[in-house]
Amino acid sequence: MPDLPLSAIIDGLLSDGSSADASANIQKFGTHSTLYPFTTENIGGYLQSVCRPGVKVLSVASSGDHLLNAIYLGARSVTVFDLNRLALLWCELKLQAALTLSYAEFRSFFYRSFSEEPLSSGIYLRLRKGLSAEAQQFFDELWSVFEFDGRKLRTSKVFRGQNDADSKALTNNPYQFSEAAFESLRAAIGKASINYVTCGVAQLSEHLANSRFDAILLSNISDYQAELGLGDDRMIETLDRFVREIIAPLLDHTERGGAICAAYLYCIGSASKSDGSPRSAIHVEALRRAAFKQLGRQLEEVEVTSFFPGERDLVYVVRLPD
Repeated sequence: MPDLPLSAIIDGLLSDGSSADASANIQKFGTHSTLYPFTTENIGGYLQSVCRPGVKVLSVASSGDHLLNAIYLGARSVTVFDLNRLALLWCELKLQAALTLSYAEFRSFFYRSFSEEPLSSGIYLRLRKGLSAEAQQFFDELWSVFEFDGRKLRTSKVFRGQNDADSKALTNNPYQFSEAAFESLRAAIGKASINYVTCGVAQLSEHLANSRFDAILLSNISDYQAELGLGDDRMIETLDRFVREIIAPLLDHTERGGAICAAYLYCIGSASKSDGSPRSAIHVEALRRAAFKQLGRQLEEVEVTSFFPGERDLVYVVRLPD
């Protein structure tokens, strides 16, 4: 599977970053990085506006929830991309779980508060046969490191513990709203084409060839312009580069009448640092609108209830004409 031994990858995931075994590839945004167990986006608040039955979707992999919700809403094809190869394997595991497990079993497997043993090794063994050889290799090693103790694994540094709240994950994800919704997801999976692409968003256009999509979902990638090598994300010049170098090339891969969810901005009403300065240029309304205006496309701002109490999030959508 990897360009590093599995033991080094897992050691790096569990490291605090100070040890010699923490490879340059094992970092917050690397080829083998820690996993988001669930989304913290309010996907249910906006995805239906861009994802309709029969559409083709391109989405960041992340927690796998964009993939599952797109299928639930009727997408006929979903291509998921991520620089983090482990995120793609996590997507595969979640997808197989949705195909194999009951609604109650799915919740007891992934959520910490529904079972004494989340990520039960017994349930994993039921899922294993449906996984790719690469996924089997990684997850076999991962469960082995934790001596097949699912709770230790689920509460470990393999997952990003910050904002890992079961209640919010349930209310953010339409496919989890009810048992009927979950069964609809299961039925839809067999009708959908699913593709995986290992690359970062900056290299995405190079991997898409002539593919075009009705909806492109970039989550909150816009929050990490510095990590993308674009510069200080507080500067308008950096935001301009993000629009020109990341968003503009994706217009060529968007169908007429399609949409790019270019930025998911958390806590838009309090988008500042402790010193009162903006968190980033994209959180400043005037700068955001000026930068995206260069695309010459219809722009929409969709406000949704935030994961964070009392806050509102904003989804910035670029729409192409019919």
